[in-house]
Amino acid sequence: MAHGRNEQIVGKLYFRNMDDEWEQFPTDEELAAAEASAFDLQKLGFAIICQLCNTPPTVSQIKQRAMLNSWKCDKCHTINSAGKA
Repeated sequence: MAHGRNEQIVGKLYFRNMDDEWEQFPTDEELAAAEASAFDLQKLGFAIICQLCNTPPTVSQIKQRAMLNSWKCDKCHTINSAGKA
């Protein structure tokens, strides 16, 4: 998959669990679900934007929002909730 110059990519963390097996965080399924939910919202006419400056989040921030229920705007540094204010 080709990525644009300005697009940020979320890294994956690999670690050994207590059973001495390798695990990944976030999982590929969690990343795919985060991306799919953002596209589904756009199809329904919803826009994910910063609550203060109306700047849309990057793909990386959308994934962060799905994992942490919040994301930080790069422009104004506002912490935006995922509808759980």
